[in-house]
Amino acid sequence: MNTARVIPGYEDQPDPLRHDAVRVIAFHDQIFQVEQILFQVREFRVFELKDKACLSSRSMKYLAVTKDNQLYSIDILNGPKNLLAEHLGKARVMWF
Repeated sequence: MNTARVIPGYEDQPDPLRHDAVRVIAFHDQIFQVEQILFQVREFRVFELKDKACLSSRSMKYLAVTKDNQLYSIDILNGPKNLLAEHLGKARVMWF
């Protein structure tokens, strides 16, 4: 049986007894499996998704989640200070 564990802030470690846990981003009724964390600063993390997500009528491979659980698309051409682009809504990073 799979159970999800919500990650408060950045204290996100999987259950040490589970070796099959995967990090996911939960957004509305969708679950996106995370491939890796690409970039991290105090305010947010940028995740590479295992598969592209279709959000706001666009296909996205990279998403950012802030410490207060807000989901953003990113624009790498804006540089690190203005990396967050479109606010998409509330999301949670979890182990599943």
